[in-house]
Amino acid sequence: MRICLDTETTGLDPAGGDEILQLSIVDADTKQVLFDKLIQPKYKMEWEAAQSVNHISPEMVASCYTFEEYRDKVQRIMDQAEEIIGYNTQFDLDFLTDSPCTGIKIPSYCKIVDVMQEYANCYGVWNAAHHRYRWIKLVEAAEQIGFDWDQYPAHNSLGDVFATLAVYEDMRDTNLYYIVQTFYSDGTNVKGISEHIAHAKRMLYQMEQRREDVDRSQIVAVRQDGTPELVVQHPPF
Repeated sequence: MRICLDTETTGLDPAGGDEILQLSIVDADTKQVLFDKLIQPKYKMEWEAAQSVNHISPEMVASCYTFEEYRDKVQRIMDQAEEIIGYNTQFDLDFLTDSPCTGIKIPSYCKIVDVMQEYANCYGVWNAAHHRYRWIKLVEAAEQIGFDWDQYPAHNSLGDVFATLAVYEDMRDTNLYYIVQTFYSDGTNVKGISEHIAHAKRMLYQMEQRREDVDRSQIVAVRQDGTPELVVQHPPF
């Protein structure tokens, strides 16, 4: 089973005492909601900085159960998962595994997919200081693909799960980086062509932002200076 999950928390440091306020888990294939609960922190009494972002107040969770009530159910879901998808996935997993209030174990065979990192690799702007592509906020990535936030607000963990899935599926279905990886599923080394494709996609996106008329089906690689290197009518695979 492939799952997508997201949390809302009292802060950024589970090892330092921050706790989960909301956890949502969705079957990535069927879109069935497997778990979606507000959770009362066991120790934290207030979290003003986090509340300003996720809008979950102490009063909203005062009558909710603590995580202990849900640990077995969450663990059963994790035990069935072959792939875990998220946006900055390790952040959420740290709250499930490292917090003294949770204690969830992630199976060693489980594949972890970080859509934030993959999206940055395909569409981000290079950050020379950090030697990586700039991470893009989920709200921004979702808006770039036209995700409709009407059903679920941003910074609600269930809404963020569906936004993450929408971004992941759009990237997987339309980005040549993923198409090539799927095509060479036998393990062929596709690093070189994948890097060209990722650069081409970033160039196309930047051109679209400037409203230039570019045919997505034609540019499949770029030179080091960012100009098109190879132009064809159809991708050669």
